[in-house]
Amino acid sequence: MKDIKLENLIERCASDDRSAFSELYRCTYARLLALTRRIIRDEDVARDVLQNAYVTIWKRASTFDALRGSPMTWMLVIVRNASIDEWRRLRRHYSDETIEETLHDSAPLPDECTDRSIIRGLLETELSRLPERMANVIRLYFLKNQTVAEISKELSISMNTIRSWLRRGLERLRHALPFETAQVAAFIN
Repeated sequence: MKDIKLENLIERCASDDRSAFSELYRCTYARLLALTRRIIRDEDVARDVLQNAYVTIWKRASTFDALRGSPMTWMLVIVRNASIDEWRRLRRHYSDETIEETLHDSAPLPDECTDRSIIRGLLETELSRLPERMANVIRLYFLKNQTVAEISKELSISMNTIRSWLRRGLERLRHALPFETAQVAAFIN
């Protein structure tokens, strides 16, 4: 496209001539989109950036000065700057996203805390209804992750008695708690 024709179209755009803007758009779209795509590398974002750049060209048409450069160079600079600004914004956004994805947060979510609190309360209520020694064995086994042998040694009670208390205590809890097994609730520390 000859510079004289583009200069004429930009002058008419400065006078709010919409048909001149449509013609300018048709004449320059492919080249300006190619530049935007090279910088942004995302088709949809590139088209959005180019659309906004055309709005800037429309609004700033009256500032174009043919003595300072060609009309295509003027438009390329506007599109290039808009594309670079968007590329930087996206890079910051994605780098923030990457940081958020790589930071490990082991803290439970608020709703998990609430669920755990409710389950813990139900479990403690039902454990308090069991004989004290039986409840203590269940706590040591499930909440402290001790083995039957460790509990037997700590309490000086035979391993068979510990197993029996675990079996009978869990059977009672199974009927009293709204879980499949007491073990579901046992993950609550």
